[in-house]
Amino acid sequence: MSPDMASGTVSPHSVTDPSVAAMLLTFFTISDIHICDKESPARCIYYGYQYPEPYEDPPADTQPAGNSSAYSGIILYTTQVLDAAIQTINAAHKVKPFDFGISLGDAADNTQYNELRWYLDVIDGKMIYPVSGAHRGAHDIDYQKPFQAAGLDKSIMWYQCIGNHDQFWIGSALMTDYIRKTLVGPHVLNMGMVNPGPLPDWPAIFSQRGYYMGVVDGSTPYGNIIYAGPQGNYKKPPKVAADPKRRSLSISQWMREFENTTSQPVGHGFTPQMIEEGFACYHFYPRADVPIKVIVLDDTDKIDGGAAGALDEKRFQWLQNELQERSGRG
Repeated sequence: MSPDMASGTVSPHSVTDPSVAAMLLTFFTISDIHICDKESPARCIYYGYQYPEPYEDPPADTQPAGNSSAYSGIILYTTQVLDAAIQTINAAHKVKPFDFGISLGDAADNTQYNELRWYLDVIDGKMIYPVSGAHRGAHDIDYQKPFQAAGLDKSIMWYQCIGNHDQFWIGSALMTDYIRKTLVGPHVLNMGMVNPGPLPDWPAIFSQRGYYMGVVDGSTPYGNIIYAGPQGNYKKPPKVAADPKRRSLSISQWMREFENTTSQPVGHGFTPQMIEEGFACYHFYPRADVPIKVIVLDDTDKIDGGAAGALDEKRFQWLQNELQERSGRG
């Protein structure tokens, strides 16, 4: 049953295939929402948008260190797209109620506090102000204007997983002091380039200078990129309005924000003990009358960062115990 994207209504003619067995559970999943502060000075737009110069091929001895995480046109509207998804979930819920919902990680795009709050506030149905820094364009630019989020139907219990972008810089590397300071400060990120290879040498890139990474100009209708390119193109370092709400969250700080919502359950899977330990693995039983346990595993790489999955001994043992706990019990 697919809601009409224009009206939000569900066709009354939708029917269930009689050959399909009765469903044990109904649930929704969302994933990789990547709520983005496009005006943050610590993004790497230049790597994905115009490297090394507009319309030129990169030199043979260098390559962009970023990937699709560096730049995408969707970064202008991430809060609005999430709101549309929530409205679709609500429409489907009216036709066939969900037993629960689960979000599979990467709620935020760059570990930032304001990104996570936008994510939670959209789901809670609050007034959303999708701007940061100087709030440029907040009165007359479409993607910058405040809007009232619909909010998830309060009867739906939803749970959260943690992702690499929720913890690591652009989901690609462990946070450094330089990145943390850049996030909340006025200076646009200035980094080096990297020689070709299977994986970027992030410590080397962060220690070098030479290229400003750029930000979105929120006063322009199509989100023009400014302050991006070789350092030599600028007589003095470009600046933006600093914003303390851009601060990077630790895993425990990130998990704690899920206690500060108006939707259910409290913590959305994360308990006070888990938050204290920074341990984002848990299980839950969606319905008491259905013998199904949902296991939520944090498989992010705490040693090197990045998108590759990894398990340390503690999480590996935890997973084994979770699987064995019901082994042989049907």
